[in-house]
Amino acid sequence: MKKSKLILLLNSFSRKEWRSFQRFVRSPYLNLRDDVIELLDYLQECLLDLKIEPTKKTAFIRLYPKEVFNDHKVRVAMSNLFKLAEAFVAWEQQIDAPTDYLKLAQDFRRRGLEKHLAKAIEQARKEQNQKEHKDAAYYLQEYYLQKEIYEQQAARKRSEPLNFETSFEALDSFYLIQKLQQACFARSHQQVYKHQYDYGLLHPLLEYIQNTHLRKNPAIAIYYHCFLALTDSKEPSHFRELKKYLLREEQVFEHAEMRDLFLLATNFCLRQHNEGNSAYLPDLLELYQEGLDKGYLLKEGQLSRFTFRNMVTLGLIQKEYEWVEQFIHKYKSKLEEKYQESMAGLCLARLEYSKKNYDKALELLQKAEYEDLLLNLAAKTVLMKVYFSLDEYDLLEAHLHAMRTFIRRKKIMGYHRDNYLNMIRFMQKILELQLMDVAGKERLRAEINDSKAIVEKEWLLEILR
Repeated sequence: MKKSKLILLLNSFSRKEWRSFQRFVRSPYLNLRDDVIELLDYLQECLLDLKIEPTKKTAFIRLYPKEVFNDHKVRVAMSNLFKLAEAFVAWEQQIDAPTDYLKLAQDFRRRGLEKHLAKAIEQARKEQNQKEHKDAAYYLQEYYLQKEIYEQQAARKRSEPLNFETSFEALDSFYLIQKLQQACFARSHQQVYKHQYDYGLLHPLLEYIQNTHLRKNPAIAIYYHCFLALTDSKEPSHFRELKKYLLREEQVFEHAEMRDLFLLATNFCLRQHNEGNSAYLPDLLELYQEGLDKGYLLKEGQLSRFTFRNMVTLGLIQKEYEWVEQFIHKYKSKLEEKYQESMAGLCLARLEYSKKNYDKALELLQKAEYEDLLLNLAAKTVLMKVYFSLDEYDLLEAHLHAMRTFIRRKKIMGYHRDNYLNMIRFMQKILELQLMDVAGKERLRAEINDSKAIVEKEWLLEILR
């Protein structure tokens, strides 16, 4: 009984919810079965008061004291109580919600109450105009409101044009925002994991947006330029437009959606940097600063370990060592608890390496354990750089071999796989430099410089100088 859906749901109730649920179940409008009320009393005694495990047999005796045990009968009572518990949870979610004037309008129209209908539509229109966010949900609500206005106008049998175009635009806006949003997520996922997706009607829709006034709609424009930036990274104008809208039109979306957009934009900049294009690093810093300031980089009070690491990377590139150290200590507690020590340790190791405190960096790397795949690879990369800086070439050779084996065992790593394998390949070539002449070194520099899929490209070029 303890693993039943009913018991699991009741165990989630607070004492206040228990009291409210007791009144809910005793309402004759909702329940006329005495055995269901008795079952609730029994379960409250067991779960809330006595803290003991309820059983079907004990429950049956309580509910039907003069009958022979019947498992099916207990399960029916439990099922009925569970349905009431589900209805109670749904009711609790709605009880403090504001009046839905659009639904009222629909009901008043069905009842033929013209004056009530007009007032409800007026209130629905007022609430719609006061909404701060003009996101997909807004346009869907606008469509349903326009649909209700149409029903009102059509019933009057007037000869003037009806509100079809307004309805079309609201529905188009809703669909385009949702379509572009999913396309951006799919494109981002595709770039990492190399999956191919069929985008359906997207391409004619992109052309339609470009040729209509909808491209000026901030919600549509943000996702429109985001998708095109992710698709054609060589054309910087789309990212510039995306960033402009993100920093200027923050009121368009709710907090969670703005967070997703900031992550898409920052990941675009990071991907450009990983491919050897550092032109977007100032943009990345600005987005990170804005994201932290507005709280977009936090989800339920937590900072993603990937974002945390990327911010440290940016600070190290710009040699803002004091800022990096302050950031690590200030935001370490914002990481998911299981990653706090490993991520902070890795970032501090990278900081110490950048400050040329190699022994300290090595000590920090050896203390932490890295269960996350990408975190593990990042730690191995720092260790590689430490071995090279300490002239521990035998250790470095063994480390590179182990690292290559580790990567090849992982079947799905997207572009990370190629980036890290290329880094290892070039690192091994650098170890053979003593056998190369000057011309050979220049050829190797040119090869690294021309490579787009490579981790630590700048560092590899630097140690070849």
